[in-house]
Amino acid sequence: MTRHDESDDVMHGKSSEPLAAVDLGSNSFRLLIAREEGGQIVPISTHREGVRLAGGLDEDNALSKAKIEEACAALSRFRERLAAIPRERIRAVATSTYRVARNGPALLQRSEQALGLGIDIISGAEEARLIYLGCAHTLPWSEQERLIVDIGGGSTEFIVGRRYDPELTESFPLGAVTLSQHFFPGATVTAGAFRKAEVFVRSRLEVLQARYKQGWDIAYGSSGTIRAIHEIITENGFGPSITVEALVQLRSMLVDAGQMSRIELAALKPSRAPVLPGGLAILLGLMQELNVGRMEPAEGALRLGVAYDMLHRS
Repeated sequence: MTRHDESDDVMHGKSSEPLAAVDLGSNSFRLLIAREEGGQIVPISTHREGVRLAGGLDEDNALSKAKIEEACAALSRFRERLAAIPRERIRAVATSTYRVARNGPALLQRSEQALGLGIDIISGAEEARLIYLGCAHTLPWSEQERLIVDIGGGSTEFIVGRRYDPELTESFPLGAVTLSQHFFPGATVTAGAFRKAEVFVRSRLEVLQARYKQGWDIAYGSSGTIRAIHEIITENGFGPSITVEALVQLRSMLVDAGQMSRIELAALKPSRAPVLPGGLAILLGLMQELNVGRMEPAEGALRLGVAYDMLHRS
């Protein structure tokens, strides 16, 4: 819908209609059902399917038939939850794995059939813009520049912006699922594997030094990976927030355990354990590369940004 006076919405009953955003990520599929109140998105319900789509990619980036079936089953469940919401009030977006899968056209066709809706495969830059929009609406108002990071299953986004406006956006094909599979196969963790993973991450992120300022007292993370690591750090006494020192402590514990199935950490969910080493390597590399003092989780995410974006689209 185009921008118009909010009183028009009230008059026609539109503001009370729910809207929905579907985020088809490389680790999780997520659904947000919400309503608008005074220009703000108020969640009604959220739903998550831990599909781990990127885990079905082979070395040629072909997605397995089994993983496509799993994705379609999850989307069919989303379809049931969306049945009462007007189609024009729903937007579904797909990210990294849909972008890179060699059999992407077949994946998209099957996914749209299962969901019963069209799906937009968004670029990394658009993903970054929407992530920033979602996060900016949940953080305290500030005129200062902010750095927001999202570590997904198949890609990592960096955004610098002020207020609700992103100014710099970057997307890298570095994901918690893909890195974990490549450097920590079978969820086996060694010091050597971490060294290789961190060198790989920092070599890919060197471009950030030329484009982004160095030295951030605080940055914000919007992904499930960053929220999970923050919970593990704070609940296991590594510190009150994510710092390089706390991440090094966590890395040491994983290496000492040697296998993620043997690790015992408060707040570590079994579903998160296999992809934690890859996510940790990315987070440690980016905090060192950009000299970030501490990282705090942000409540906003891609799906919330999609919902806000819908309010201002025709």
